[in-house]
Amino acid sequence: IAHLNGFKTTTLKYHYRSPKELIGFSNESFYEPLGRKLEAVNDNIVPYKDTGRVLLNHIVKPDDNEETSDKTNLAEIRKIQELVDEIRNDSVLKEKSIAILTFFNEQAELIRNAIKDDTVKVPIIDGIQGDERDIIIYSFVIKDPSIGKRKYVPMTAEGGEIKKEIAAGRVNVAFSRARLQVHT
Repeated sequence: IAHLNGFKTTTLKYHYRSPKELIGFSNESFYEPLGRKLEAVNDNIVPYKDTGRVLLNHIVKPDDNEETSDKTNLAEIRKIQELVDEIRNDSVLKEKSIAILTFFNEQAELIRNAIKDDTVKVPIIDGIQGDERDIIIYSFVIKDPSIGKRKYVPMTAEGGEIKKEIAAGRVNVAFSRARLQVHT
């Protein structure tokens, strides 16, 4: 519509929200294949604890005996509770805004019930578009990382590639919401 009203389109060159380590996934998965890698201009680094990192992967082993759905992971929810508590008790991070993103309404509802901090936003991926937080925690509900590569099964084809025609925009938006830290 903007084009019809005489506005020109332009390709973004810079990413202002997230530091380089965080925008790297979007660059590699979405922008570089189009020949337009974004340059991160945010150098505001706030590492998690003594790791020196702003992008952290937490390995959680689910208990198949307690799971009742392919769209939930109770062990992951317990890890998220622990992580939120650690962040809120950290003198540097305690005042930072947090969102926990998941692809499933069922998982989001369980997380909302588990997290007692009303300032923590818990949307599904579509509910964060146009928003941002200092710290984003992703709840992927990955059940069995031992079968080949770790992949998010409902959003991937058999080879583990993101079904771009269905989900690429959602995933890109989800992975570009954090200003300071990402936890998966």
